[in-house]
Amino acid sequence: MAETNPDCLEVCATLLKNAVSASQEVQWPSRLADHLRGCENCRLYAEGLRLAPRLFADASLYRPALRQRSLAAIHEAHGSRDLKLGLLLAPPVIVFLLLSFLIPAYFCEQLLSSLFDSALTAWLISLAAVWTIGGTAGGICLAMLLRRHMQGNRFTEASYG
Repeated sequence: MAETNPDCLEVCATLLKNAVSASQEVQWPSRLADHLRGCENCRLYAEGLRLAPRLFADASLYRPALRQRSLAAIHEAHGSRDLKLGLLLAPPVIVFLLLSFLIPAYFCEQLLSSLFDSALTAWLISLAAVWTIGGTAGGICLAMLLRRHMQGNRFTEASYG
C-alpha cells in the first residue's frame, strides 16, 4: 500500500468537517488551498464532497438534514466501533498480558537464582529483562497495527450494478 501523507489526512479531515458544516461557500486557508493545488488525490476528494449534494439534489428523499446526518455519521462511525470492541476485549487481554509477563519472569528468576545469592536481585533482573523484551516486542507490534489501521481508514469507491 502506498504511504499516506499526514498533510493529506489533515486536509481530508478539514474538508469533511467543512462538508458536514453544510456551509455553501467556504474560504479555505492558504495552506489548504496550496495543498489542494499540489495534490491530485485531495483535490479529487474535495471535488467529490462538493459535488455530492448535486448528485442527490433531485432525489425526493434528499434533504439538507439527511445530508448533515449522513456526513456526520460517516465522520464519527469509526470511533464508536473501536471503543465497543476495546471494552469487550480489555479483560481477557489484561489477564493474558499479566500471565505472559509473569510466567517468563518466573522461569527467568529460577535460572538467575542459582547465579545470585539474593532472591530479590534475581527477581528484579528477571522482571527488568522480561519487561524490556516484552515491551519492545509489544511496541513494535502496536506500531505496525496502528500503521495498518490508519492506512485502511479511508473512503473507498463502491460500484453497484
